[in-house]
Amino acid sequence: MGSFLTTRIIIQTPMLAVHILFMGIVTVGVRLGIETIARCAEILFPWFVIPFLILVFSIFPQIHYENLQPLLEVGVKPIIRSILVFTSITSLYYYATVSGLAQILELKNYRILTLPLGVIAVTFSLIVYPSIPYEQTWDRDTWIPYSLLFGLFYPLGLLIVGKIRVKHSASLSK
Repeated sequence: MGSFLTTRIIIQTPMLAVHILFMGIVTVGVRLGIETIARCAEILFPWFVIPFLILVFSIFPQIHYENLQPLLEVGVKPIIRSILVFTSITSLYYYATVSGLAQILELKNYRILTLPLGVIAVTFSLIVYPSIPYEQTWDRDTWIPYSLLFGLFYPLGLLIVGKIRVKHSASLSK
């Protein structure tokens, strides 16, 4: 997001400022919980959907469906399958990392970890993507194994460790 905004929209803004701004929003959202995000979505939903629908319906006669061909060349089913896999991995990562890490560290509340994890994420984002050419190389060669490790295997590992701890504590209490 930072590289897109700083190369296309807000060119004079340092990427660090964009990353800090977006991670601040994410950190506040995680710290305040899903209820706050849902309430904000309920309030702001019409303000985004209505202008979007007006835009879509106003340009509808100008749409050339043949321009969708490269995207829909394989059909709709693989795209829907990819979306479902992505959302399941993302939600698994979200629920397993903050709360899972809090369980491993035996913390009563996961919210204490949101700010340090946000700072680590901003720092890591600048290390991973120091420049646009490096970003393209990273995306081509490293992103898939990295995302599998931290988006699938790490959260699954945390869930497995949590299940083992629950079983172990249940057997000790008997």
